Amino acid sequence: MKPLGVILNTEQLSTRPISSEHNRLEKGESALVFVEASIRWSYTGLSVKKGEEYQFSVLPGQWWLDAGIPSTANGYRCPLIEWLMSIAKNLKHLPKDKWMALGGTIGEDDSTAFLIGESRAQPIDRDGELICFANDARGFFWNNVGHMWTLILRVK
Repeated sequence: MKPLGVILNTEQLSTRPISSEHNRLEKGESALVFVEASIRWSYTGLSVKKGEEYQFSVLPGQWWLDAGIPSTANGYRCPLIEWLMSIAKNLKHLPKDKWMALGGTIGEDDSTAFLIGESRAQPIDRDGELICFANDARGFFWNNVGHMWTLILRVK
């Protein structure tokens, strides 16, 4: 199986690959994961539990594109075409947040979706697999290009 990333134990300075099986991070361990813009769900291979907390940090200097429009992990708004894009906003994982903002869910369930952006601490309120995404409309991931390397640290 191809690793999806690497788990880093900062206290012991050791690493282990993330397999396609669900893995759990211990408190203080980090995983560097690849979030692809052109697919609806970027599976991290990480299993999370209710009561844990994670710090998400996008490595600096990264961009992805939405139909040629550049965006950071914080997403974008485009006033010139906002009226057109408002038609599809309810098809996004996070309808109220910016286009192409980095987000996460627990499982393939948009009711658990949360905004990550370039950096965020997120408490976990249910068990499941952590999945990341670019906040775009269903059916329109095909015109996205790029990826974000994101560091996920278990803090609690």
